[in-house]
Amino acid sequence: VSDKPVGSPVVQSPHALVAMNLPSLDRFEDTVRPGGVVLVNTSLINRDVRRKDVLAVKVPTTEVAMELGNVRAANIVALGAFVGATGLVSLEEVEKVVAENFASKPKAVELNLAAVRKGHEIGLKARLSKKGE
Repeated sequence: VSDKPVGSPVVQSPHALVAMNLPSLDRFEDTVRPGGVVLVNTSLINRDVRRKDVLAVKVPTTEVAMELGNVRAANIVALGAFVGATGLVSLEEVEKVVAENFASKPKAVELNLAAVRKGHEIGLKARLSKKGE
């Protein structure tokens, strides 16, 4: 409760979108700022990003996670891809946080580090190919 206006946590014009399913892509693609990043889970989304003024990063996050042994790691694959595509933080920093968050589960550390690394590889390729255009 406040006597002052409370700001909304809703972002009207984000720099990035991670669309893990088609409804998310359909609903939010147009809100991303020009020059932003739209990461698409191609395992569940069967259309391309329609905009040409954003970096479209196609990642089969669900498929990669299944290949690594646990579909629940799809979000970590997406995290790695986002970091690789944007370079906002280093892979090493993300690996450190992943290891800390799953420290009580050694097998989960191993799985999630593999997921973030594979995603990073895919995202980095997207960023480098965009630079080469």
